[in-house]
Amino acid sequence: MFAQFLWERDDFAGCEEQANYAVGLKNDDKETWRILIAAQIMQSSYESAIESCDAALNYFPGDVDILGMKVSPCMALKRYQDVLECADSALAKLPQDGYDLFAQFYAYKGDAYYGLNDVENTVNMYEKSLQYNPDDPMVMNNYAYYLSESSDNLEKAEDMSYRTVIDSPENPTY
Repeated sequence: MFAQFLWERDDFAGCEEQANYAVGLKNDDKETWRILIAAQIMQSSYESAIESCDAALNYFPGDVDILGMKVSPCMALKRYQDVLECADSALAKLPQDGYDLFAQFYAYKGDAYYGLNDVENTVNMYEKSLQYNPDDPMVMNNYAYYLSESSDNLEKAEDMSYRTVIDSPENPTY
């Protein structure tokens, strides 16, 4: 598909145009929807990405991949309730052996609750995420940041920050 070719050349506007054309012709190709949504996110076209996710979910109801893609633009637009709805829908569909995905969606919920200033649920969701993947550097980093911001359990925050830096020394974010 030409959209994939454009994606590989970082032509996200061209990729979006071609993928949009392709889903108009054949709307039951999930990979084309994923390329379209990803191109929109790469261009910070968050409203368009959310609309595309919603359209794709009409053809692939409850699809965990598409729900996961919808989280990013919703977070960028501070639509925290939408993030929680996406995460809850995905969590209800996940197979019991999908530990990494459980961790990911609980982390999304932790980030959303943090945005809503809901202390108790933020802590609960990050803890739940770490139960599924105790060494996830992004979750440890976000959780440590939250704990340090709220001056709660600074010892735990320091430990998670240390582990994150040790596990991912090449990542300047940590």
